[in-house]
Amino acid sequence: MRALIIAIALTLSACAGEPPMEPNTVMDLTGSEWGVAETESQFIAFKSDGKLIGHGGCNRFFASYTQDEDALTIGPIGSTKMLCPPDIMDGEHALFAALKNTARADISHLTLTLKDENNAAIITLQRRDWD
Repeated sequence: MRALIIAIALTLSACAGEPPMEPNTVMDLTGSEWGVAETESQFIAFKSDGKLIGHGGCNRFFASYTQDEDALTIGPIGSTKMLCPPDIMDGEHALFAALKNTARADISHLTLTLKDENNAAIITLQRRDWD
């Protein structure tokens, strides 16, 4: 009887093994929101219709985007035209430049690193939507 129980346990444990590994895929950015760690006012959000929206620190902005695995292209940026103190405007211009120069992305559940065409990191953003 004991041998039968051990055999059944071994059979069940073999069936409940690790699920097969999925191919190495890149996370889809659709529906995600990311922020600049140093400030809560700057963020970007990838919408399901291929649109990117966000806040640069002073102005709201929008653009289009396409993602193909780790290749990420962000279209021309349109924004409101409010004027803020120079340090805030400098931060906004830096974010817009990073988005404009993005060619690739390293994506994890918690961080998004935008990279240029030479694969050099431009900016690292933190996940803001935790669902």
